This record gives sequence, structure tokens and C-alpha cells, in this order.
Amino acid sequence: MRQQFPTAERSSALWPSERGARMSLGSFGDAFAAARDAVGLPRELGLHFLRHSYVTHLIEAGYDAAFVQTQVGHAYASTTGLYTQLRWLR
Repeated sequence: MRQQFPTAERSSALWPSERGARMSLGSFGDAFAAARDAVGLPRELGLHFLRHSYVTHLIEAGYDAAFVQTQVGHAYASTTGLYTQLRWLR
């Protein structure tokens, strides 16, 4: 897949940009915000929401809680548990 990027030969980045530089967290956030706005999702949803969604889907699919905790790098299971709460839907 990476080879399909036109700048892949000039960059060691996993997802090189059109200029061959590494993608920044800000550029991912901007792209997410544009997609979110295009489909009319609430502005409160940020890029970090994808991480929460990933945790929730793993738990709902029956993955072991310890595995999920390891996947997201949490030291405490209670932190992972917070990820499954939809606090933004107030």
C-alpha cells in the first residue's frame, strides 16, 4: 500500500504527504475535522474519538479487557473503561 504514494521513494514515513514530508498530528486532525463536518457529525468529536471508538468496538466484539488495555497502552483498566463511556453525548 505504501508504495502507491507518489513520494514513497523520497520518504521513510508510513504515510508520506504530497511533499514527501511526514504527516503531522495536526494534519490528521484537520482531515478528520473536514470529514466530520462534511457528514454533519457534532463538532465536539475530535481525532481522539477514533481511539475511543476502537476501544468500544473491541470490547463489544468480546475481546479480553487486558488485551484491549494493552492495545491502547493504558496502565490502569479503569482508564480503558472510561473510553467506553459516551460523555460527549450530553
